[in-house]
Amino acid sequence: MFINLYNSYKLLNIDYLRLRNNKEIFFPILPSLICKEICLNVGFRAVFLFRIGHFFQKEKFRIGAAFSERIMRHLCHCRISSNVEIGPGFIISHGSGIIIDSKSGPIGNNFTIRQNVTLGGNYGKSNGTQEQPIIGDNVSIGPGAAILGPICIGNNTIIGANAVVTTNIPPNSVVSAFRAEVVATLSETGVFERFPYSSLSRKDIYQQLNILKSSMRNSI
Repeated sequence: MFINLYNSYKLLNIDYLRLRNNKEIFFPILPSLICKEICLNVGFRAVFLFRIGHFFQKEKFRIGAAFSERIMRHLCHCRISSNVEIGPGFIISHGSGIIIDSKSGPIGNNFTIRQNVTLGGNYGKSNGTQEQPIIGDNVSIGPGAAILGPICIGNNTIIGANAVVTTNIPPNSVVSAFRAEVVATLSETGVFERFPYSSLSRKDIYQQLNILKSSMRNSI
């Protein structure tokens, strides 16, 4: 018990050091600093409650783990399962609406996650025993992203805002979603005039590209 408690407190110390960009690794940190961060920073509060719940899970104290998860939902608006293994250096920026399901992970060191991110399953798809994402070290996930299914996210990867990831991502990658574009302008009469190309969907563009490829092959 005391070993698991010490390890949980040490992980929380490392989380705090990374959050505050402290280059000098020292341990232990004054509890007053951690308590102040828990009170003022909703993201760190969620990390703290996760570490507590994970400690309870290791001690087979399921009621305590469930209670920690429930408090996290009410105070932080996050649902992070205490079953998940998350390495040291865990940061939640602007914590709200984050969901990490119980079968996700393991998640590596220096994991950064932002608001409205989901890590979970993909309609029952599985790869052997794996049903949900495995995350490597030094991974940063932008707001609104969804990482779904039995996939692996490689080390040193950045996933942009609102990206929907359902395939494996190699290490040292940057993943982005479709960027917003101007589709109409407000005319002098006060009416929005749509651009002619804005009516094309991604499917339409894909089909037209295939037609163009076919015509180029036939002309050769």
